[in-house]
Amino acid sequence: MSLLPRRSPLASEHRALGARMVEHEGWSLPWSYGPDIDEHQAVRHTAGMFDISHLLAVDVQGRDARTYLRYVLANDVDGVPGAGGALLSCLLSDQGGIIDHPMVYRLGADAWRLVLNAGCADAAVAWMDHVHQTGGWRLAIQPRRDLAMLALQGPHAAERFWAARAGSRPLAEPLARRTFVEFGNLMVAHTGYTGEGGYECFGPIDAVIELWRDLVALGVRPCGLAARDSLRIEAGLVRYGLDTDADASPYESSLGDTVCRHDAARDFIGRRALEARPASCRLAGLIVTDADADEQADADLPPPQAPPRVRLPAVLIAGEPAEGRVTSLARSPTLGVPIALARLPDRVPEGTWAQVEMGGVWRNARVCALPFVRRGHAIAPAPPPL
Repeated sequence: MSLLPRRSPLASEHRALGARMVEHEGWSLPWSYGPDIDEHQAVRHTAGMFDISHLLAVDVQGRDARTYLRYVLANDVDGVPGAGGALLSCLLSDQGGIIDHPMVYRLGADAWRLVLNAGCADAAVAWMDHVHQTGGWRLAIQPRRDLAMLALQGPHAAERFWAARAGSRPLAEPLARRTFVEFGNLMVAHTGYTGEGGYECFGPIDAVIELWRDLVALGVRPCGLAARDSLRIEAGLVRYGLDTDADASPYESSLGDTVCRHDAARDFIGRRALEARPASCRLAGLIVTDADADEQADADLPPPQAPPRVRLPAVLIAGEPAEGRVTSLARSPTLGVPIALARLPDRVPEGTWAQVEMGGVWRNARVCALPFVRRGHAIAPAPPPL
């Protein structure tokens, strides 16, 4: 097996635009095309786009597809009543740990598409194949490496897409959150990972490359991993391998709403383990309040693309014998201070003062609800320094 990172189908586009490339979850991907804060602000205020072709689309089709997915996924696909809908779910182990948290799209009566995270896609497909083979389900599981994907995000993202694809507005404009439509050879979904509106577009490689070029010509700013990470942390969205993994349950990872237990008769993998394992911790937000902490953040923090097993900063809570752990940390361009996702004891309420270890220095922070930012507006404004 080659140890070289995989290349996106859009790799030549990134090189032509002068992107700084890094290795990320086994792929060579753009870190930034210029100042990453400018890319972050483009998504918050106008429109930016990301190459997300490292994610893996997997089609599940056949007579037993619905029944199989109701068993292999923690969320209930019956919550998507017809083609054109989507939901977020967790793919759990027998022990209730998270193998992945895919977006699930209903393509038709017996056809579904899951979009898996790059770092765990191979393990997730292997697990799905194992369940398929041992259960004798009548269906086919097909990874779709023939597809490319891009995410167009921001308050002006929709109008840029309508301009790039004449005739798309009547179909795409009415899309509600977590719905999609087929337009030509593109699947256009009202989903995303930034806390802004916009579309994620899936299609044949040539079609996505053409769309990328047309959007660049319309002034949409290409964005890299640095902006994607700061945007998703502001939006309180988790990354597999950092904020959650096979040792964490959905309730410990801000993914409790991806588990559906309303139907007592529905058995799904991991259900018994979740019911026998009450969560003792949760994922919460932290706002670092030291006046000079934002100046030190870039030097103190591991980069977002660092391996998941890097040492994570500790969090101390006043009066609590158990400490927490930061899972994701970044300087927020919107709030102007460092912010973090952290796994804390479940009993710690919002508003609690804490201390976060940053670069060997303990800095003051405050526990808050997620997200920090929604649609460009601060939900959790930074409190004044102590």
